[in-house]
Amino acid sequence: MPRREEMTIPGLVQVLPWGEHLTEKGRFVLDADSMAEVIAEFEGRAADMVVDYEHQTLSGGEAPAAGWITRLLNRGERGLWAEVRWTPRAEEYLRNREYRYLSPVFIKRAGDDRVVRLVNVALTNQPAIDAMEAVVNKGALPPDTGKEEEMPEKDEKEEGTSPEDVPGFICEALGLACGAARPEVLGTIAAMRQAYERIGEVSARAEALATKLAERAAQELVELAMKEGKVAPGQRDWAVEYAGRDREGFRTFVAKAPVVVPLGEVVRGGRVEVGGEYAAQAEVNAALGITREIFSKFGKR
Repeated sequence: MPRREEMTIPGLVQVLPWGEHLTEKGRFVLDADSMAEVIAEFEGRAADMVVDYEHQTLSGGEAPAAGWITRLLNRGERGLWAEVRWTPRAEEYLRNREYRYLSPVFIKRAGDDRVVRLVNVALTNQPAIDAMEAVVNKGALPPDTGKEEEMPEKDEKEEGTSPEDVPGFICEALGLACGAARPEVLGTIAAMRQAYERIGEVSARAEALATKLAERAAQELVELAMKEGKVAPGQRDWAVEYAGRDREGFRTFVAKAPVVVPLGEVVRGGRVEVGGEYAAQAEVNAALGITREIFSKFGKR
């Protein structure tokens, strides 16, 4: 075991573990989105964040600082980490292993329990979060080089991969924080695909409804034109197709077309009754655009 004076207190420590966790005070989730929000809020502060002893800052009494957080880091599936400047007293406690863990105080979103803000952190020996990494391990402490540790490589067979496996431009395109883990990226893509498919279904239904409404509007235009005597019963199918294809063109046709079915004649069941009698010739005349007067003058022998 190294001599005590050779031990170095780490300046980079975990303040929140990655993933979903259940504690005595409830559930919380830390993912790429929540880490990005926490870091953004922290970087908007003017002052460093305090690390105290046993949350004494929250009690309102005397609360000496154990250290100061100067920077927060997104370390992917290793969670949210912090660069800390420890006080000499805190370093002595840690060196003697009188304190070994950190206990974060944070605010989570009510809807999905995602962490959105880090309030402060305290040294404690009874962390509420079992997954927290110890500030001081049981064995000898490695020397602190002042650089962030390398992310350990994962076995290719292990589920998920390290954040480096996801190109930065993909995370940016998906609106995810830089360093998002592969499961987060795949989940986001799956959600987007589901939303796209849902939009396609809604669009298809809307198109079908629009088609039905257009057909109904065309039929109503044709019914009105038939009442005005501008369209004969034999022209109905043609008129409906025309009105459905070019509604404004059909309206122009109706406005300029002559009356082919005299208003005194009644249309019933696709037949024209003239003076109360069925007249097949009248239907033929209407289809050909021959008025009753012309037929009466030239058509009868």
